[in-house]
This record gives sequence, C-alpha cells and structure tokens, in this order.
Amino acid sequence: MPDLHTPPATHAPSMIGALVAAHGVIELQKLLALGEGPRPEHTLVGRELYLDARHHRQFLTPLRRNPACLFDHDVWSIESISELPLGRVLALGSAPARGRVKVESDRCTGEISLEGHVFVDEIVCGHCGYRNPTAVLRDRLESWRLRCTRCDSDQAVTTTAIDVSTWLGAAGLSAEMLRQPLRERGFRPGDVLTLRAGGRERHFEYAPHAEGASARGVGGRWHSVVIVGCGNIGSQLTAHVARLARGADLERVILVDPDTYSESNLAGQEIGCSDVGRPKVWAQAERMSAIYPELEVLPRVCRIEELPLAVLRGAILLGAVDSRDARQQINQAAWRIGSPWIDMAVDGPSLLCRVSTYLPGTGSVCLECSWSSSDYRLLGQVLPCDENRGSQDLEETEKEEIESPGVTVNGRPGRQGHGQDLRELDRE
Repeated sequence: MPDLHTPPATHAPSMIGALVAAHGVIELQKLLALGEGPRPEHTLVGRELYLDARHHRQFLTPLRRNPACLFDHDVWSIESISELPLGRVLALGSAPARGRVKVESDRCTGEISLEGHVFVDEIVCGHCGYRNPTAVLRDRLESWRLRCTRCDSDQAVTTTAIDVSTWLGAAGLSAEMLRQPLRERGFRPGDVLTLRAGGRERHFEYAPHAEGASARGVGGRWHSVVIVGCGNIGSQLTAHVARLARGADLERVILVDPDTYSESNLAGQEIGCSDVGRPKVWAQAERMSAIYPELEVLPRVCRIEELPLAVLRGAILLGAVDSRDARQQINQAAWRIGSPWIDMAVDGPSLLCRVSTYLPGTGSVCLECSWSSSDYRLLGQVLPCDENRGSQDLEETEKEEIESPGVTVNGRPGRQGHGQDLRELDRE
C-alpha cells in the first residue's frame, strides 16, 4: 500500500547538488572575507540566485523585508550564567549587572523559558492516578522521572503528561525545586534561556563549566561553520569547505544531520559503498579530516533544533535541508545569535537550484519574510532525497514563474516572484 503521507523524493542527481554546493561555498568565502575586501553588495546578502541548468539561465532576485512577517527578527544580546539554583536564576530579573551575574537575593520574581521547548508541570501516574510535580522540559524527560513517586509500580511507566507550559516560574514549585540547579529542570550546557521579569526579557547562555561562547572570533571574523544536512547538497559541501578552511582561518566545522546513508543514496550523494548504513555526519567528518587533518570537525547526529543554541555562536550556518521546518529552525537560530546563513535548494528533474544569503540585523530580510500561509501549512512536509521513493517535477505553471523574471505573487515582490517555485520545493 503506498505511503500517502510521504511526499515524493527530490530524485536530485549528484551534479545538481554539486552545482549549488559550489555556489554556496563561494558565498561562504565572501562572507568569511567581509571587512578585508569584498563588500556586502558583492555577496548574495538580501538576494536570491536561481540557476536553471537545463536552459542555461540564471536569475538574481532582491529580497525585501516584509513588515507583516510573522517572525520577530530579534537578535539577542546573550549574557552568561553559571550553575545556579533555579530560585536564584528566577531572581536575575532584578539584577542590573551584565556578563556573568552573581545574585545574592532569592526573590523569585521571574520566569524562564527555552525557545522551541515546553515544560511539563505534572505527570499523572497511569497506575494510581497520583499527580507527580515535575517542571522539566518535555523533550528531556529521563525515564526515571516517569516513575510514580508514590506507588513506584511498573505500570507507572505509562504515565501521561499534563499542564504543559512555555514559561516556568516559582508559583507551584516546592522549595526543594527552587534549590536545585538548572540541569534538574532539563537545561543543558549551551542552552540559551530567556528570563522574563519586570516587563523585560534577558537572554543567558547556560555555561556551568565555562565562560560561554563568543559571538564572533578574533578580530570580529567568523572562524566556524555549521553544515546542516549531509545529503545531496551537504555531501558535496563538505569537501569544498575542508579545502576552503586551509586558507580561510576556519578552526571548526560542525556537521548536523540525524540520518544514515542508504544504498539508494549512492546515485545522488557524494559517498561510497562503505558509507552505507553509517550516520551521514560520521562519514562526512572522516572525509573532511582526510582533506584537512588540522581542522576540528564535530559530527552531531541530531536535528538542528536539538543542538544547544550557544553551540552555533560564532559560526556561519550553511543550510542544505529537506523541509521548510528545518529551514525555519536554521533561520530563527541564526537570527537569535546574529549569525549569517546560506540557504541552498535543488530540484533534480528540472535541473534548478537556488542560493540565498541572510545576514541578521536591523531592517534585514529573513527567510520567513516571503512566506505565505501555504508555506506555514506545509511546515511539516519533508522532501527526502531517497530515489527509491520516486520523483516530482515542477508544475508547468511554476516553471513559467521562474522563466518570467519580475512576476509577483499575491502582490508581493522579490522572492514571491519568479523564485516561488523553489520555495515550494525546499528540497535537499
């Protein structure tokens, strides 16, 4: 029976992934050299490049800030916080100091949150019905927390969470919870938490063992790169970035992808038979280290939203992902930490590819500035590059849009014009 919930794959050949990857690394090189020669207007910042390899055409489209964009475009000023009890963290709202904050008062007037996460306030035991106070981030609930503190029976493992909230305050928390460190609430080193108190918000990197990451490298330059996605595009990116690192003072590359390579990936991705069955990031990390052994390469088998935000600070982000949701996650993370990011996409059957560059700042355009309601409805759609799942061509009406520069859709210029079709593709 066909899987009606899995959209068709991109079926992208390796050469189209190589084409967009090469253009993406050229843009990376320009961003790394900003301040030493190239000017922002020589980059794709605020613009979008479309390449139509089948018809030997290219289009360059300006992107415009949308005042009605649903994303807030806030770039956070991030301070550092050490291992403090929850109660003292909640008191930080009344502390005027910046940097590493030392608080003597235990007045718990604030609330904390972790963007993109929610807290489970209580867990109901499926055996005895007891409501266990929890106050832990939902996606970081360890198995031992699911056992009932009253009956401790095996059936307590089937507990269900209730009372989920975005903000956590002192109300309803026991004195013992307020004395516990942040890690007991599910926070991890590198998380950037938001403290809300007295009508203002402050943002803190949770750095229990260090001073925290810096926003940029020495001399105001970027010294790290994060490659998100190691499929059709990402597997082509890694070798280019490793070679670029030799002359660009790159110190570290983080590879992010939750998937493993399958046999069907051999036709469209830069891998060998020995890579089949291995996590994508491990295979690509070995490849980069073979090219440039001095480069620090950190493979992370996870999604971008699962990484602590501070891990991305000081890095340029390269997006080679297969869904709007993943692109949204990269876009919002880049804005929070003030990092530029490059978005790449392909459509294999039509031999089309796209490269866009975003630089967070006042008045800058972001990915979501050109999104319509249909883009948000399709956030959960994933367009994998597994050729065994088939392929999908552009509709003829969408192809006409890319071949007709200057067309606008819904009265909005720029990316809503002839760039619309590859937004619909959003594929790796």
